[in-house]
Formats: sequence, structure tokens, C-alpha cells
Amino acid sequence: MTLNARSNNINLYNKFNRPIDSDNDERREKIKDAFLYAWNIYKKNCWGYDFINTAELRCFSYLNSGLTIVDSLSTLILMNLTNEYEDAKNFVEKNFTLRGSWKTFEVIIRYLGSFISSYELTHEEVFKNKSIIVMNLIDSLLDKNGFLLDQTDFNDSEGYIKVTRNYGDTQLALLGTLQLECLSIAKITGNDYYVQRGLNFWRYIWKMYPNESFIFDSYQYQENGCRDIGRNTDSYYEYILKSYLLTNRKSKTILDRHLLMMKEIKRYMYYYHNETDIYFVGKSCWNVLYGDDHHLTTFLGGLIGIGAIEENPNRDEDFEMAKNLTDGYYKMYRRFKTGLMPELPIFLGNGSVSVEFSSYFLRPETVESIYYIWKLTGDKKYREMAWNIFLSIDKYCKCSNGYSAIDDVDSENPTKTGYQDSYFFSETLKYLYLTFCDRKYLPLSEWVFNTEGHPLRVWSDEDFNLLKTHLFE
Repeated sequence: MTLNARSNNINLYNKFNRPIDSDNDERREKIKDAFLYAWNIYKKNCWGYDFINTAELRCFSYLNSGLTIVDSLSTLILMNLTNEYEDAKNFVEKNFTLRGSWKTFEVIIRYLGSFISSYELTHEEVFKNKSIIVMNLIDSLLDKNGFLLDQTDFNDSEGYIKVTRNYGDTQLALLGTLQLECLSIAKITGNDYYVQRGLNFWRYIWKMYPNESFIFDSYQYQENGCRDIGRNTDSYYEYILKSYLLTNRKSKTILDRHLLMMKEIKRYMYYYHNETDIYFVGKSCWNVLYGDDHHLTTFLGGLIGIGAIEENPNRDEDFEMAKNLTDGYYKMYRRFKTGLMPELPIFLGNGSVSVEFSSYFLRPETVESIYYIWKLTGDKKYREMAWNIFLSIDKYCKCSNGYSAIDDVDSENPTKTGYQDSYFFSETLKYLYLTFCDRKYLPLSEWVFNTEGHPLRVWSDEDFNLLKTHLFE
């Protein structure tokens, strides 16, 4: 097999309707080719390892679990890569384990999220079984208020996976990024125990902060602090709206928390930088705005867009904001020689933009927002944005062993650092690919993506009636 050989072009799951946009066949196939190029090099050299360093052609693992395989599952399914999917499924069935130490947050969003999503896309029991195993490991870490710690050690020496230690600090993103996964596993098992366990932290923290959306301290109430939707906080705020959508838009309490967040963002964090003609959401500390525009925050345009729903009284204003932000992300990409955005640009009061951290890590957040706004509007300009970003990735990040992070987005010859995270497969290439599929493919009324890009099916009315006991009204 050559490195970018194609699977047989057959429909992976006949029962999964797969509308095709024939006008975009060529672009969609180019993105699929990029996926296969990186996938086949990983398979040839590092199969079963968690990651590949593409600069050194070196394989390495944290949990000895084939993470790149696991995290790619839903993309393989959605791209209809039948042979590659079968290889991945067989690995999961026969070889999946967890052995080592890694961040608890990553185990939830990558392993648990992927297994649940793969089951909901295919109904193959192997994925349901693995998701229950991982969910119960996570459940064993949770205390009565939904707290768990940053790092977890796993061992499989006795023939099954068990937790040997959970330690370190905790963070808001960890505590607030298991709700979708818990709600979804409750759905596929019919067990509302997981609803209760998944929402315990919200009950605890919302009682502590009844009138503020932004959480300044998870252990004790603080009246003021830093409002930030970036590293260590971002997906807490993301999962509130997405949990409302996932549970069939029934819980006014959950929706109200999202609306409260939007009110605070507009008051304290949303800003127009006149000199660059860019809207952004910065960081507000003790009500002073800082111009940090971390790449991780660029998912916000898409999140705000999918929150501009009928029951949102500010939906028109919010949707305009979503488009403004997403357009701004793309403008930031185009400011640099590679056409890629640095990890941390900062808007300065003198009208300029400085770069605190110039690397690009193959991150997905901007193309995620572009996908959502294209999906919601059908405006072809968002496809052009996505395509130009893909071309930049392909030109500057592609290397002989896959794709790589680069050290400087404003260099015409950046150094490739070798970092090819599994989210490049599960998110970046997936959102790019989906942007060139028919808008009816994976309708947003039926699917919600977790923060690792794994689509989870929205609860039906029957699911809601079965599982609503522990859900907020």
C-alpha cells in the first residue's frame, strides 16, 4: 500500500445517511488525502503507540493505548474510510488498554468521548463496552461534589484496567468537562446514575456562584477575579450550552447559565480593535481588559453561533457577534506569513499586535468556528476561509513523516518541531472535511460535538423522559 492509498469507496454504514456535495468533491478528497498521508505513516511506524514525533520519526506513549487510533475513530467513520476503520476497531477490540500516567481531562475527552461517539455512529457493541469501562474508571475518581484531580495512574497488570492513583491539582476545565460524556453514556446505557454523577459539580458550583457565570475559585466563593475562556477554563463554559443542546433543549436552568455567560462576556471581555478591524474576546481581570487572544479561545465564535437559538432572547445580537469573532480569527490568520495563527497574539492599546508565543500546534479551534458558521449560514466565504487555512497547513506543516507543529507562523521557512497531536485527526482535519460536505450531513439538531470533536447524539424525547430525574429543570 502506498502512503496515501485510498480505501474502497463504499458506504461504511448504510443506515447513516451521507449526503454528498459534489461541487466540493475535490477539496473534500484533498483533506481526506492529508488524513490518510499522516495516518498511514503513523500506522507503518508507530501503530499501537499513542503518538508519533514526525520530526524524529519517534514513537511515544503516555498510556500505551494507541491514542492516535482511538481519537481518530469518529473521523474514520465520517470520512467513510472502511479499511482504516476496521483496522482501528480491531485494535480497540483486541489491544486497547490504559497503562501509565496522564491527565484525567484528556482521558475523558479523548478515550471516553471517542468510544461513546463511535458507538452512537455505528452501534458496534465493542465501543459501548469500552466506553462503560472508561466511564466507570472516571466515576471511581469523583467525590460527592464532582471533584477529581488532574493526573491519574492506570495499571493493567492483573488483566483488567484499574486506577492506582489520582493526584495533583484540579482545574475548572477538568471539573466542567465530563458532563456531555456522562449525559451520553446515561443515554446509551439507560442509567440515570451517570446523569447525577456528571452534574454534581454544577450543583455545587452554581450554588456557590448563583449570580455570576465566571468562576473565580472552585473551592470557595470569590467576588471578583479573572474572567478568562482559555487554558484550564475553556471547556467548562463550552459544555454548559452543549449540555443544554444535547439534552433536547429542555433545561431552562442550564440555558440561563449560558445566557449569563454571554451577558458577562459582552460587558467585560468583548472588544473591537479598531486598528486591525478585528473583534476578539480577551481576558478581564478585576474588570480590566487584557488583549490576550489565545488560539484556544477561538472556538467561541462557533459556540456562540450554535447558541443563537429560538429560546435565546438575544439570538440576533449573539449571532452577529459569532460572525464577527469568526471573521476576526481568520483575519488574524492572514496577518502572518504562513497564513496560520500563533498560539498567543496580544492586542495592544497602541493599536499594534504583539506575539507572545509564535508557534502553531495544528490546532482546530478556528476551523471549528468556521465550520459552525458555514453550517448555520451556508455562506461560501467560510468555505474559502477553511480552504485557505488547509492550504497553509499543507504547505508549512506537512513533512516527510506526517504533519508537524511549527515554531514561527511569521517565518517563510518555519522549523517543524515534530508535534502531531491526535486532535489533528479528531478535530482539525474532521472540521475541515465536514466544511466541504453537504450541510445536511450531521445536522446540528441531532448531533453535538464534545470538546475533542467527537459527535454525540442528541437525546430523544424518550431518552429525556427516562433520564430527567437528575437533570436541572
